[in-house]
Amino acid sequence: MPFILAVSGFKDSGKTTLCKKLLPLLKERGLDVAYVKRTHEEVLSPAETDSGLLAQITGPVALWGSDGLRLEDGRQDMDPGRLAALYFPGRHLLLLEG
Repeated sequence: MPFILAVSGFKDSGKTTLCKKLLPLLKERGLDVAYVKRTHEEVLSPAETDSGLLAQITGPVALWGSDGLRLEDGRQDMDPGRLAALYFPGRHLLLLEG
């Protein structure tokens, strides 16, 4: 499980700017870094869409398109440690912004 480095602060205080500067520096030092942004906005597919309906049946779903992959997990009991263990177990560091 990766170490977790949390960057927190008030809205518009420079959290994302700091993360954008930290990520390349950490990678230059040979670290395999994952990034997660915590937001108060809704991020899951709406329940009335096919993806949203299937997610209610199966739990975590992956949306796979020509531009990449997005994982959606509607579990309410997620915390940074569990998130790191489930989705980034082989990484050295998880940079968590929020």
